[in-house]
Amino acid sequence: MENKHTRDLAVSSMKLTDLSGNEVESVIKGQKYKLTYTFKNVGEEQTASPINSGLYTNNLQGQYYSDSRNLGNNVSGANIHLLKGQENTFTVEIDIPLNTNENMLSLYSFIPVKYDNTGDNVFIREDDIKKLEVPIKSPSGSNGENLAIVDIKLFNHKTNQEYNVENKDGTFNFDLNKSYRIEVKVQKTAGTAVLNNPELILNIRDSYGNVQEYILKSSKSFKNVGDTIIFKTGQFVENGNLLDVHAKIPSEYGEQGLNDISTDDQMVKTWQKSVNLSILSAEIIPNRFVFSENADNPPIDLPFKTTFGIDNTDNEYIEPALATIHNSNNKIVFSQRDISFTEGQTLITYYGTIPNQQLKDGNNPYKFTINYDRNIFEYDGTDNPYRDNSLTANVFVERKKTPQKEQLVCDSYNKENNWSVTFKLVRRNGYWTTKTIKTESGTETIEICRTTSIDRWEETRSYYERFGVEKIMFRSPSTIDKYNNVNDGWVDILGNNKGIVRAGQWYEFFVITRYNTNRVNIPAVPYGECGGSRTPNLSSVYSSNLIQLKMEGYGDSELHMLNSYDTKGSWSNLRRYFRPPLTSGKDAMGETTTRRYLPVTAENGRIDISIITQSMNGYYYDQNHSREKLQDCVSASIYIQNPLNLRSQTIGGD
Repeated sequence: MENKHTRDLAVSSMKLTDLSGNEVESVIKGQKYKLTYTFKNVGEEQTASPINSGLYTNNLQGQYYSDSRNLGNNVSGANIHLLKGQENTFTVEIDIPLNTNENMLSLYSFIPVKYDNTGDNVFIREDDIKKLEVPIKSPSGSNGENLAIVDIKLFNHKTNQEYNVENKDGTFNFDLNKSYRIEVKVQKTAGTAVLNNPELILNIRDSYGNVQEYILKSSKSFKNVGDTIIFKTGQFVENGNLLDVHAKIPSEYGEQGLNDISTDDQMVKTWQKSVNLSILSAEIIPNRFVFSENADNPPIDLPFKTTFGIDNTDNEYIEPALATIHNSNNKIVFSQRDISFTEGQTLITYYGTIPNQQLKDGNNPYKFTINYDRNIFEYDGTDNPYRDNSLTANVFVERKKTPQKEQLVCDSYNKENNWSVTFKLVRRNGYWTTKTIKTESGTETIEICRTTSIDRWEETRSYYERFGVEKIMFRSPSTIDKYNNVNDGWVDILGNNKGIVRAGQWYEFFVITRYNTNRVNIPAVPYGECGGSRTPNLSSVYSSNLIQLKMEGYGDSELHMLNSYDTKGSWSNLRRYFRPPLTSGKDAMGETTTRRYLPVTAENGRIDISIITQSMNGYYYDQNHSREKLQDCVSASIYIQNPLNLRSQTIGGD
């Protein structure tokens, strides 16, 4: 079936020619050639970015092709925004050194991974990577002497187990995180010349694109046809899931007449272990926000929960992976480097918070990605093992009009949840060493930590969370008089009869809700020389930002949907403040206010206040959490009394 994508690129052609333009099937040492390759826009739209090239030579400059498509010799050429069906062709001159010890020229052209990230390309291996391989021949021809590499073997150095089980794609399976040994069998197949103390060149590429070169030496000699020597490495350790082994007979033996330079002078053999990372679930909690009709959208911290999975057939420790979250503008708004799977671990449930997000009305997509930089080489026998590394979670913002006649409904009253969490703690012990890696600009030496042992233990803790209306703060001239203006006359009227206002006076109030939890009291991450981990980790809770307020009993009933106008504290001990909307009344200075005014003719009576908070999920990420939503429903009363004296009847007076 033909692949159709809005934007997509492909390497449409690739050919090697001599300088006159004649296509060649082999190359000669000491001569120059031209490689021509073409990128084509096979999508349905023009590319968003200007498209340039990616090229890789794996043997002339000691580099190796990598699935990351980040390494290589970029060819300077025209930067073109490609229209649908348009092509951009690049030409590079290939210089074959006279003294090269290579017998095959391997060239790769590929669509660089940066165009995946800009949305201009969908990675399809057969479209995005092309390989051209031709033999390298010596101008001198055969001299009757020949050495040949017969086989390469990989062993577990401690158990002496040979890794010789073949994968479906022709590579070989092996166990991860062991100590290894490589043995290369070389045989004299022609001639009578004697070669004493022969050497062999061995390059080992790992899953991170790093190459280690060994010069293996033997104390034996090649004398007669059929003589065989086994070259062995010492013990070495690799933490990745790829070993690409390239053995080569030194080219100087050909120059000395001791070997006919031919294709049997080198051999490549690859060991790969199935490791495939994926995102199984991703959600932002809550995934829907309701704002009153005319309220501004405030910046919001978005708690999230995501589950990472790994298909790791040996259940071995894998180096930490980079997880990212992109917003709808393709900007990274969250990143975490240390996503670590320990031995036997197939799932990681991770909690976190995307800080300070300005949501727009309607849908807001967030793209979750694991192994974003492809630092971990993934392999599962398919053309694209990275296909399941991303998942999108959506957050929806809606507006809600203030209800007019509907009754308040308290449908999930619950002010407290209690649960326990068993933390799994891991400390990785080891040592730091250095490794040289290939980069686009050359080489770079980095520090890495080799894990030698892992300590594991568990710790259980108990938690609570509480949410509700904490106070209804009220004041009037009467409370200012009665309480001698303590706290500016503000009194909490929740659960008592302190809310007094007299005819001819004003009154005002505001509501405080509070969410608090001790879930922040968690064990510290145990760090050894190579770090450590704690599962589960800590996220945050977005407490309800909306209440319904009803006032009735004197004058017209009022029903409001209110957003908080202020917050205080951190997410684990957060108070939100709400107040009724402005009235048509004026204060003593003629300014609009939230104060309500009673006429001097007001009779004794009562104003009943009912408040229902919007239900919220709470800290429901934890496995043992009850999943019961939190909601509070309270009421209080304001008592209207006859006036006492002229002072307390002064409208707007303090």
